[in-house]
Amino acid sequence: GLTVAGGTETLSGANTYTGATTVAEGAGLNLPGSIAGDLTTAGATSIAGGSVGGSTSNSGTLTATSATLHDLSNTAGTATLTDSTANTLANAANAILNVVRGQIAGTTTNNGTFTAQNATLHDVSNTGGTATLTSTTAGALTNADGATLSMSGGSATSATNAGTMNLSGGNTVSGDVTNTAGQVTLDGATVGGTLAAQGGSFTVGANAATAGSLSGASDGTLDGTLSLSNAADTYSGILSGAGGLSVNGGSEVLSGDNSYTGATTIATGGTLQLGDGGTTGSISSSTAVHNDGQLSVKHSNDLTIAQAMDGSGSFTQAGTGTTTLSGANTYTGVTTVAQGSGLNLPGSIAGDLTTAGTTSITGGSVGGSTSNSGTLTASNATLYDLANTGGTATLTNTTAGALTNADGATLSLNGGSAASATNAGTMSLSGGNSVSGDVTNTAGQVTLDGATVGGTLATQGGSFTVGSNAATAGSLSGAGDGTLDGSLSLSNATDTYSGILSGTGGLSVNGGT
Repeated sequence: GLTVAGGTETLSGANTYTGATTVAEGAGLNLPGSIAGDLTTAGATSIAGGSVGGSTSNSGTLTATSATLHDLSNTAGTATLTDSTANTLANAANAILNVVRGQIAGTTTNNGTFTAQNATLHDVSNTGGTATLTSTTAGALTNADGATLSMSGGSATSATNAGTMNLSGGNTVSGDVTNTAGQVTLDGATVGGTLAAQGGSFTVGANAATAGSLSGASDGTLDGTLSLSNAADTYSGILSGAGGLSVNGGSEVLSGDNSYTGATTIATGGTLQLGDGGTTGSISSSTAVHNDGQLSVKHSNDLTIAQAMDGSGSFTQAGTGTTTLSGANTYTGVTTVAQGSGLNLPGSIAGDLTTAGTTSITGGSVGGSTSNSGTLTASNATLYDLANTGGTATLTNTTAGALTNADGATLSLNGGSAASATNAGTMSLSGGNSVSGDVTNTAGQVTLDGATVGGTLATQGGSFTVGSNAATAGSLSGAGDGTLDGSLSLSNATDTYSGILSGTGGLSVNGGT
């Protein structure tokens, strides 16, 4: 081997001796050439264009430029690699290791101060101390409890944190970012996989962040918007802050009671579900909801969404609880109420309503068609067309369009008005109800009790009854039998009726033939 005990030695040849090369403290070595064995230096060593075939251990000052190293252990002092290559790097506590435009094939382990700029690294294990990566490509990042790792720009394949981790400046992690403890900050970063908030806490900075999905139970602070590109998880923590949440693809479940105040955005192809069958899972009433995808609620208790929701998306009430929509909602997709679930609508929706559960519309309005196979009550409401396909619908002082009542279904109107009515089940029109067009009975039973039909009472099948409070129709046609407990008045008769009228009431033809 070779020992440099004092002064500065220059090795410019292609040396093949296999013993150790040792540089003592206070001595120097210039290595534009190569050595085949190990290098141990406590002095000042410069490797400019040279190479070390064995391991290098530094406790002094090591500068490598355009050099080729094997393994490097920086036990103390400072080591700087510029445009150089190495296999593995190990940086001890209180040591400083810098890599500039270097290429490291193996794992980098840091317990001191480590910086990499425009470098290409393999895996980085930050066991203690501080690691700062700028515009650098890396493999798997691991940051231990008490350690700090910052990455600005560049990319990594995955990141696991138990200390303090900052990903910023357009940084991209192609896989998962897993926070087991400590603090993770994403500020202008993109996570291709899942942001797994298993412990500690996380922050999305003002420059926003994108992740594939969000999972875990630890809380997050949104100073900017967190966008989920391929959501597929349940997140049970609490999101707070002035930032927002955007689900751009996939399906995300929020089972915590979140308080963030920025916008909640659901893009086309995205689904956001509030709750997972329990009593929690909500967003703040201060967040604006822009829904071009699918918003679902799955609670076992009651939930109120007070703000107005806009967009082209849809809403589904899927839990065993009841959700109240009290805002003037302008989203144009379908509102669906599942069987066993409930919806209160004192507000309004712009699109269609399909309900197999229990739906109450008190003072509210539905801009599109309503289809009911459950239990529907509407009071002082405004509906468009209503198809009662198999349940019970009760309308009080409500305005509606065309009414259709299927076989086995029951529809009652007390007061209010409709454009037309077609029945194959059981239909009751009472309390001053007015139908401007025809009432057509194809089967089943229609009762008119204090009702007015502007068009024809067309008794194509089944039977009809005029209650004791009488009824008025424009004309009477068909062959279905009728029972007159009160008077039936025809105001503009133009038809032939071949059925049988019975009962104690009378018939009055006030106009027409």
